[in-house]
Amino acid sequence: FREIYYDPSFIWRVDGVGNVDVESVAVHEAGHGLSQGHFGNIFRRNDGTFDASPRAVMNAFYQAPFRALAGTDNGGHCSNWASWPNN
Repeated sequence: FREIYYDPSFIWRVDGVGNVDVESVAVHEAGHGLSQGHFGNIFRRNDGTFDASPRAVMNAFYQAPFRALAGTDNGGHCSNWASWPNN
């Protein structure tokens, strides 16, 4: 059993424009509920913004709406659950 809490101090939106996209965060947090950890490297660009490589739902920070699982997300899920229910 896992619980997921959403911070009420954020302004949640379904389009993510100017605020935090609740659907993107829900997919990310559901990944944690399925034993996924954070993935990829975070780096700072010359203009001071941050980026992640490779881009994935399970990156360690929220950048912009991103709801579709990337190859790295699928790979992590498959490695966690490949031997289920015998693990």
